[in-house]
Amino acid sequence: MSSKTPDTELWIRVENYNFDLPLCEYGLATRLAKENCWTIAFTGKAISEYKKFMYLAAISDQMVAPSPVIDIVWHEHIIFTQSYADFCMMIGKNIQHIPSVNSTRQTQSLIQSRKYTESFYTEHFGDLPSDIWKQPDMLADLGLKQFKFKLKSVSLVIILSALTLLVPIYHLLRPVYLRINNPGFLINYWLLALCVVGLLEIYNRTVLKKLLTSIVSRSLIQNLKPEEVIYMQTGQLANVISFSLDKLIKKQKLSIDENKLKIKNSETGDSVEEFTILETLRSSDKISYQLLLTQLANKPCFTNIASSMDALKKYIHKSAIFGRLFCINAVSFTTLITIAFMRYLTGISQNKPVVLIFLSTLIAGILAIFFLYRLGKDLFESALPDLTRREILARRESDSVHNDWIYLLSGAAAVDASLLVLMEGPKGKRQPFDSDSRSSCFSGDSSGGDSHCSSGGDSSCSSCGGCGSSD
Repeated sequence: MSSKTPDTELWIRVENYNFDLPLCEYGLATRLAKENCWTIAFTGKAISEYKKFMYLAAISDQMVAPSPVIDIVWHEHIIFTQSYADFCMMIGKNIQHIPSVNSTRQTQSLIQSRKYTESFYTEHFGDLPSDIWKQPDMLADLGLKQFKFKLKSVSLVIILSALTLLVPIYHLLRPVYLRINNPGFLINYWLLALCVVGLLEIYNRTVLKKLLTSIVSRSLIQNLKPEEVIYMQTGQLANVISFSLDKLIKKQKLSIDENKLKIKNSETGDSVEEFTILETLRSSDKISYQLLLTQLANKPCFTNIASSMDALKKYIHKSAIFGRLFCINAVSFTTLITIAFMRYLTGISQNKPVVLIFLSTLIAGILAIFFLYRLGKDLFESALPDLTRREILARRESDSVHNDWIYLLSGAAAVDASLLVLMEGPKGKRQPFDSDSRSSCFSGDSSGGDSHCSSGGDSSCSSCGGCGSSD
């Protein structure tokens, strides 16, 4: 992809303009990420492309039209009325947002404006990033076709179908069951079960590898931050917060004195996350580590990480390839359970001992639940994080990148020793970042954030007529 940067004084001012200064807990970037379940990198890229769009609007003598993603940023920025007014004053033009009235004439005008905007963008900045300009939302860039049905509904249909067919299949197979003695049936049944489980394991690994390979090269996955992969792997915001605290200690912005975190000098932080941590510590003098985790776990900059990763998981779970995989596994185990249950019914009708076959049916049911649960769990807690780390580290060689990712590579060994003491607590609990542990090492509320994210395309150009200007 070719790119270029306009060498103009106006563009330099636009590019260096920071919408989130002065820092606060709920600025433009934080709000965008929260309301749309965007990742950290995607939010930053969307804002960067929004700047380019506004620059084009400022220098163009024709109407320019935003992409769905940029329109979301535009809507959000307008809410920050003072910031928007200051920004328009800086670029020397009052950029007006024209709402859509869904008329045929306006639709044709929008089509022409979009073509002009893309051409104008290419002239000044090079190729358009497809994830921002071509897709309706962040997750669409993964290119995964979505499954038409909900997995819960599919599970219910499979169970109801098995129950409906149970009686006719029972009468059909009853003569066969009567000719097979119990020890022989149990041996053959568990040999069949082992073959089915083994084949499913091979098939699942093959399909999931194909799924991961298709998305790991996408910019969304390539640009995930260590904090996001930590949450993906552990499902605990406490681990993410501890990672951020450790970075502040290594930057010498925090220190530990008498088992308490203390701010050095008058540090303010270089990011929203750092600002939030430092302000929380300032407002609660001598706060315990556990209470600090609980308070920070409710802050938007951290709940956004949980929301974006939960949205990513949900999107992949809803993909057609994962849906078909789930159906194959569910049908296979339902068939195994049905075979054992029909044998159980046959034994009851013949007044035969049924304890062993009942236990076999129960074990098959438990195995099915475990297998289906593990299908999605391992994908996000092991396979995707591992592949993401390898891909990202292979493509980026800077020391800062390796320093950030070392937490996931080295586990607790990478954490500051004094912070480890606080993390262990009075009972010496296990640490986050342990390579052999994906469970939380903390008590208290460190769950994920809100899940009320809007879909990216809902507030896009379907409600936007482009922009006008007032000099």
